[in-house]
Amino acid sequence: MKKVIIVEDDRSFSDLVKTYLMSLNSEIKVTCVDDVYGFIRDFVKETPDIILLDILLPDINGYTLLQFLRKLKCDSKIYIMSGINDEMISFDKNIKIDGFLHKPFELEDLKRIVLD
Repeated sequence: MKKVIIVEDDRSFSDLVKTYLMSLNSEIKVTCVDDVYGFIRDFVKETPDIILLDILLPDINGYTLLQFLRKLKCDSKIYIMSGINDEMISFDKNIKIDGFLHKPFELEDLKRIVLD
């Protein structure tokens, strides 16, 4: 079973992504959280294979969470999802991400990420 966590504060967007991913394959488990605290709670229970991470989150931003995950030596694949142009995003380029999905993105791009 492939486990995916969507960290996104726009609930309608995360529900759309979840519904799409679950329609691809019954072997995909998708969890949606709308803030970093919800992510940590679910991450401790079960480490996901893939993290789809929004940058603009309430309370703690996605950059901070990304730094935290890399310090933990998290093996999950992490993809940034954002409406902010990737050239405008300024964070430590030494912090590895597995990809960037510019919102709105094509569902086929998401499919390739999750089914690879």
